[in-house]
Amino acid sequence: MGLTKSDPSDMITKVKEMETTTTCMKGGEKVADVQYLEDVIKGSGLKISYLAEKCGLTRQGFRLKCKRPESFTAAQVATLCKELRITQASTQRRIFFT
Repeated sequence: MGLTKSDPSDMITKVKEMETTTTCMKGGEKVADVQYLEDVIKGSGLKISYLAEKCGLTRQGFRLKCKRPESFTAAQVATLCKELRITQASTQRRIFFT
């Protein structure tokens, strides 16, 4: 079923469906994809202590922020994207932004 110019409600519905497929839902609220971040970190082969140091955090502080990736500062997000080689904007949004 294609979208038509005369029916904007179909487009709004499609956009909402796309948004919910790229983020997790918790109590009806969109949250960043914590599990995906953990998978990316594991797949990178980098140590948590190394990433924490690069972000200017303690290991414990880094782990806490990993539970709520949207709490990373812009500079920390930029550092993590560089270190984890996350280049696609869609992947960055999936991990760090709600």
